[in-house]
Amino acid sequence: MRFVKGDHTQTIRMTCTDENGTALNLANVNTATLKLGRIGEASNLVSEEGSITDAANGIVDFTFEDGDLDTAGYYDAHIELDYSTGVHKSLRYFGIHILPDMA
Repeated sequence: MRFVKGDHTQTIRMTCTDENGTALNLANVNTATLKLGRIGEASNLVSEEGSITDAANGIVDFTFEDGDLDTAGYYDAHIELDYSTGVHKSLRYFGIHILPDMA
């Protein structure tokens, strides 16, 4: 995924899947959070709670706020699911590239 430095109010739609690519049923999920951090660093640059728009098909919308994408670079991202049963699950990592502002 690519964004330009300074983008905000960008909404991305993600489908949460298991290791086989099958959509997860999110009916019992309290929160779905997108975590974004610089590669090789422990702290998160962004932690955005999503809106579950289609629980049966694992679909979540995440909206970046002003300031979330202000630092150009390569980032690791993943989604964390917190279930009503107390189970906490981290989904596989994917890359995000924030490009420098070309203005």
